[in-house]
Amino acid sequence: MAPPSRTLSPIVPSPRPSSPSSSPLISSPLSRSTTPAPSLPLVHLADDLEDKERTVDEVVEPREVALGRLEPSVYAKLLPGWRDRVRLMAVKSLEKEMPYLQAIQTWRTPALDEYFVKSSLLGTHSFFMICVPMPFWFGHGDVGRGLLYVLAAGGYLTSVLKDLFCVPRPFSPPLVRLSVGNHALEYGFPSTHSTTTVSMALYFGELLWRHNPGHSILNTLVYLALTIITVSVVFGRLYTGMHSMVDITVGSIMGALCWLGYWLLEDIVETFTVTSGWLVTATMIPATLFLVFVHPAPAEDCPCFEDAVAFLSVVAGLVIGRNWCPTNFFESTVGAAFDSPLRNSVWGAAVLAKLLIGVLSIFTWRLVAKEVCHAILPPVFRFFSSFLLPRRHYLEATKYDAYKKTDGLHPIPQSSTFPLFTSSKDQTPPTRPRPRPLPPEAYLLPSAIAQSEQLRTLWKRHDGGDGVRRDADVLTKVFVYAGIGWIASIAMPWTFIKVGLSV
Repeated sequence: MAPPSRTLSPIVPSPRPSSPSSSPLISSPLSRSTTPAPSLPLVHLADDLEDKERTVDEVVEPREVALGRLEPSVYAKLLPGWRDRVRLMAVKSLEKEMPYLQAIQTWRTPALDEYFVKSSLLGTHSFFMICVPMPFWFGHGDVGRGLLYVLAAGGYLTSVLKDLFCVPRPFSPPLVRLSVGNHALEYGFPSTHSTTTVSMALYFGELLWRHNPGHSILNTLVYLALTIITVSVVFGRLYTGMHSMVDITVGSIMGALCWLGYWLLEDIVETFTVTSGWLVTATMIPATLFLVFVHPAPAEDCPCFEDAVAFLSVVAGLVIGRNWCPTNFFESTVGAAFDSPLRNSVWGAAVLAKLLIGVLSIFTWRLVAKEVCHAILPPVFRFFSSFLLPRRHYLEATKYDAYKKTDGLHPIPQSSTFPLFTSSKDQTPPTRPRPRPLPPEAYLLPSAIAQSEQLRTLWKRHDGGDGVRRDADVLTKVFVYAGIGWIASIAMPWTFIKVGLSV
């Protein structure tokens, strides 16, 4: 197959005719204008618009937002040569896969759409933030630590590869992308859903084998359930148009390697955490900041980095908390004897109380700590601005005064704020024959400026802010999520004991 053309196809929506006030947009070096390209980083191209009230619809016709689909020359300029070469190979592979991915979507039905979209929730940020703390709250902290370690390893490593090679997701159109949340705003290679799901399945499967060896009916049912969940999530990434076959294959292999690494190092990690004293804190803080610092900068504004920071920070908070308070918290929930209807009712009420208190505590901490960091960190960043290296796509503290006050509280992202990401209710399954593949140049977006404005608008809807990423956001996320790790693994189990919910 011929390499992607550098000329945009006529079928791609063109920017609407602009008014004189919008000339900075049309004359950008990534548009069709012949104006010489100024040496501006990609992140700042849309920041210099004079008319701050312009909307996405005034810039480009509404269409699916996707990263990794600008002209090849953009990536050749922004990425080192070896990264760009790997990216081109991955894009060519994706182009070859497109007819097969289109064929998979001819199987669509409303029921399957609903099933695969709902099963994909098992790999979302909100699912992890709510469900991963539960083992700690119900007396199984060792299970929670292992689960978090394998998930964090997979989340960070896949994020690194996504931002390193900037490979797009399968092209939409011609595919229909079915998704909730902000995953469609990320690069495609490799599949984080595949990595986390495979690592979780292997982790729980090995855990069951270790504590309940043999081939009992219970084991068989659990293994069958883990298999169904894994296949549903991994294959669902193809069905929903979110990933290619290469994406899910590499992602699944990475998930297996993450689990294997933890399985080999489990005893070493645990021993280091509880016996090394102050060395744990002295190691974890610089190690976490180092991994944040060396995370590669993508060509476009991709949220993968923030997910990686969140995973690293939760692990740091958990490990430091475990080092300071090595108690295992093996206590059971009150009423767990199940020897009378009254005790059964007490147990059920205690479980609900734990979930309610725990989840509300995490979301409250997230909201309050974020606002405190937004007030404190910008002046600190400005003071040390001469020594800090700004990250691409993040606004330096010297260029803003303070965070914009948001309307209302936004402790968790709302997937409903992403109207461009469709569900089975928004799209009718195709009944036409398998479509012919489009030429490679048809998959390019019209300009980086249009994409940048679309992304900013989506992020504005997503977090309730102004859609601008600031340098203080990174350290804010480190502090907030390290606190979540400590609250979930130490503070909440201790609290449940003190108030009588655990005995």
